Amino acid sequence: MKKEMDKAAAAEVWDRYRSMIDAISEGIVFHDAAGKILLCNRSAERILGVTEAQLLGQAPLPPGWETLREDGAIFPPEEHPAMISVKTGEAYDNVAMGIRRPDGDVRWISVNARPVAWDTAGFCGAAVASFIDVTERKEMEKALRDAKDQAEKASQAKSEFLANMSHEIRTPLNGIIGITDMTLDLNLDPKIRKPLEMIRKSAGSLMNLVNDILDFSKIEANRLTINAVDFDLYETLDAIIKLFSLDTLKKGLSLDVDIHPSVPRKLHGDPERLGQILKNLVGNAIKFTEQGAVSIHVQRIAADTAGSATDEPPIHRLRFSVADTGIGIPDHLQEGVFESFTRLEGSRNLEGAGLGLAISKQLTELMGGKIGVDSLQDRGSVFWFTAVFDPAREAVAVPAARQDENARDQASQPRYRILLAEDNPLNQQFIVYFLEKAGHEVVCAGDGQEVLTTLAERSFDLILMDIHMPKMDGLEATRRIRNAETDAFEPDIPIIALTAYAMKGDKERFLAAGMDRYIPKPVDIEDLFPVLRDVVEARREKREPPASETWNGDVEGDIEGIQEFLSLFNRDETVKERILRGFLSEAPKTLVVLSHRFDEEDFPAAADAAHDLANLAVAVRAVHAVDSARNLECALRDAEFERARVLFNALDHEMNRIFDHVGGLLN
Repeated sequence: MKKEMDKAAAAEVWDRYRSMIDAISEGIVFHDAAGKILLCNRSAERILGVTEAQLLGQAPLPPGWETLREDGAIFPPEEHPAMISVKTGEAYDNVAMGIRRPDGDVRWISVNARPVAWDTAGFCGAAVASFIDVTERKEMEKALRDAKDQAEKASQAKSEFLANMSHEIRTPLNGIIGITDMTLDLNLDPKIRKPLEMIRKSAGSLMNLVNDILDFSKIEANRLTINAVDFDLYETLDAIIKLFSLDTLKKGLSLDVDIHPSVPRKLHGDPERLGQILKNLVGNAIKFTEQGAVSIHVQRIAADTAGSATDEPPIHRLRFSVADTGIGIPDHLQEGVFESFTRLEGSRNLEGAGLGLAISKQLTELMGGKIGVDSLQDRGSVFWFTAVFDPAREAVAVPAARQDENARDQASQPRYRILLAEDNPLNQQFIVYFLEKAGHEVVCAGDGQEVLTTLAERSFDLILMDIHMPKMDGLEATRRIRNAETDAFEPDIPIIALTAYAMKGDKERFLAAGMDRYIPKPVDIEDLFPVLRDVVEARREKREPPASETWNGDVEGDIEGIQEFLSLFNRDETVKERILRGFLSEAPKTLVVLSHRFDEEDFPAAADAAHDLANLAVAVRAVHAVDSARNLECALRDAEFERARVLFNALDHEMNRIFDHVGGLLN
């Protein structure tokens, strides 16, 4: 009787236990030490799609079923969390596992496993696994990943489209602007000049629109960036005044700048983006003002001493405002003026796409500030913005009499041999015109392959390289020049990218290919001239000895180089003799010409002779003499005549030693 009562009590306990585990929403499965299934609840049957009878005794799933990892690989049974928990006595959580049924359907579960101790000694004889169905979550995650991939592909396609459109639009615009500037540079009849000026202005407006559209696309993609450098605030503001001086003069407006004395002149920030905001605001102010004035005010909000507890200098928080006496903005429209494609009433007949203020807002926020407007209808407006700058990290040169300095720079600009790689005839024509007008010698190439061919035939001081060209583009041509394993090229020749590509990452891509500088189209000739000097000067400083040098040429190295070169022709004494006699017939005469031109102080002609002498030294692989001649040429073209005299004396000594050696070989 007692046994029957014990059995009944045990059955009741078991029923209660089963009821409890069956009520749990998670799947519950018990495994023995061998991994065989001892028990499961109703949720496990529902999630796995099988009955308990089908699962009992299986290890750990029925035959024909598969467990999968997240990467699609098979999940071995021995690595099932319950099996690992039994072996190690440790718990495992959140193990993702896919279960492929015999019918091919896959369900994803997230499994937790706990060891179960059967005796007081802690012997782990079983494990319990609990799991939930995460199939829908997995499918949602996959859908999100797919949507993200599609969005990224669409964004990439859009970026590529915009980059191509930028190139396709900028290239003809560059030609139009360049040829118009070239024609306006001539002495024209006023009747001809006026329509040309209208063409130039319209082309400039179209270029501004293209730039706004590109910037707007960068805003959408969160790719608008700030490039911080040291700069002169006064110079930036002066450029704005000069840019709009003609427009204000035509409308009879005054344009003034007021800078509070507390505002530092030298700052560290992005002068290009600051100028872009000011151009938008000043341009709008002039556009909507028919009489009166436009004024720019700059003041310091407060000295931020947050960094005073450290060694870091305080930042400068500045407030810029552009005030006008124009038509003003109604109160109900002021809030929306910074939204994209917003245009005010009365502006329909004026140029613009309604993007300038939206872009200015984004730029202001990137510069740590905000932007706003205070306006009264028919009384005028004040557009203001704040921006944060660091103190200048190095001394910024303060320009004095900038226009006079530019004129002097133009007059004293060294004359260079320039290889222009450009496939567009219009662009070729106007760039060549202004470069030759400045005294440079220019040779044109229509594609990258022609660049390599021309470089093999002649030497140049630098290359202006277009990116998008037929046959071989500028990037590939640059890589081949930089990686050249032949003496036909000078791998360190300065290369400046001239390109209509203007998307984020383009500049970095061009520099990574080996280009020294990057100038976007349309090319501003006045901006180009100092870049020419910078890259040639940088190369000269890398290659040449200091100005205080004395003779330290390596004649023995040149003699070894000549001997090694001649060894290539040991089987043909006729060719070897022809090379040596050709060198001895021309090089001494060129050295004499160089000496005479030097004594006559005809330094341009002396530089040409030094250039020719370098080419002759290349012919016999006298590499140290080549460097000496080129250093002399650079010094002459840069008007460093005292230094050039030292270099000439060294070169004269070196060349005469080489002449003696070559003469001895012939004798």
